[in-house]
Amino acid sequence: MASNRGAFFADLAETYLFRYNHARTARSEFTAPGNCDIFLNIINVEAEQGLTEPHLVKTLYGLKKHGVYDREYYDHAGFLFSHVLRPLSWIGFLVETRESTKRSDETYWKTPLWYACLELSTDDIVEAPSRH
Repeated sequence: MASNRGAFFADLAETYLFRYNHARTARSEFTAPGNCDIFLNIINVEAEQGLTEPHLVKTLYGLKKHGVYDREYYDHAGFLFSHVLRPLSWIGFLVETRESTKRSDETYWKTPLWYACLELSTDDIVEAPSRH
């Protein structure tokens, strides 16, 4: 594998993203509905302009946070962070920018590695971001 770093990274990324049990690092045993194909394709479209966790929760599940102790919202947000956003960031497909110390204020952006490694069914509908 050392002689073919691309194949090594592809195997590493596939194992980490799709086979590794991310529940081991989660605070809850809650499992939100959906699968990797859905999550990646939604993020592919939405992260082009910058994606926040609250926006992803609303897009996928129609949930908005209502109050400090909104268990349903936090279950879904925690799952998406632990099982989707953090792994994609740690493998290098997403980068996050933060306006404050709150996790919900992070904005996720696709990295050049995202474009180089992933071919998704939503690639043809992704709009280039507006640059000013």
